[in-house]
Amino acid sequence: MIKNFGITKNGQEAHLFTLENENIIVTLCEHGARMVSFIDKKTGTDILQGFDDVSGFEKMKSMGASVGRVCNRITKGTFTLNRQEYHTEINEYDNTRHSGSATFANKMFAYDVEGNKVTFSLESPDGEGGFPGNLHVEIIYELKDDGLYYTFCGTSDKDTPLSVTNHAYFNLNGPADNSVLDHELQVCASSFMTIDPHELITGEAKTEGTPFDFREFKRVGKDIDAEDEQLKNGIGYDHHFVIDGEGMRKHCELRNDVLDLEVWSDLPGVQVYTSNTNTGDIPGKQGGTFPVRSSICLETQYVPDALNHPEVEQPILKAGGILKHTTIYKLHKR
Repeated sequence: MIKNFGITKNGQEAHLFTLENENIIVTLCEHGARMVSFIDKKTGTDILQGFDDVSGFEKMKSMGASVGRVCNRITKGTFTLNRQEYHTEINEYDNTRHSGSATFANKMFAYDVEGNKVTFSLESPDGEGGFPGNLHVEIIYELKDDGLYYTFCGTSDKDTPLSVTNHAYFNLNGPADNSVLDHELQVCASSFMTIDPHELITGEAKTEGTPFDFREFKRVGKDIDAEDEQLKNGIGYDHHFVIDGEGMRKHCELRNDVLDLEVWSDLPGVQVYTSNTNTGDIPGKQGGTFPVRSSICLETQYVPDALNHPEVEQPILKAGGILKHTTIYKLHKR
């Protein structure tokens, strides 16, 4: 089902696409190739913060969106690829965050609907945002019996970085709930990436014995205000967890008394962000206003700033090749 979802500030008509099976209803929009809602049919609960039309998402452009070409940070907006130095837009401190104004979250994607699958596609020209190569990228949402499959796939005529994530803000109590701190979280990670006060990667550390040990279920808020340098640097959790194992595997699981959300992926890790800088003054759907720590983002991705850390797996799409990764969201009633 496709219906109108409002008009962008540039005068473009946006649409709402609905996928549905026995257990879940998911709605999507081609603006930012984003998730708009994720509804458990048994309880009627929408687990995503968001808005009733596209204009709201233009105010909080990353919410639910596909973020790329390169999500997260690039130190000083500079990276070297094939011995050539590239410069991307500076938009946070002295660094690039979420690819600056060229982010996919700002883009209107073309779309194709086939059954319970929507494919959003985009052409990003050579040099856009400072990145090399004419990039063709597809963001594919497919609702299957066991969950929502989210896949990004890219091809390019030059070697280029490609690290896409979905930036959904989850609260299993619904979009108007004011806190995610009582949710329980499990992250299948024995280590995490440490950050400086500008949230740039400084190294890798073990989770054991720290507030970052979520290998067993733990309340999100249990340690979030602990006296810990890393929590101070992130103003809470805003850290990349290196997921144990390889290939498609469970990254994390979020639950409350009623619902359970599992996140599986073949990507190296997941950025856990506890909406630490939300302001709580933007009206959204169902009366939500998104105050601080009212939601949690579980962003499967490559290590942030990997382009400047050759010791970690590199998010490089080779010219003429294909780079493809899938994340699965499995929602069920407890």
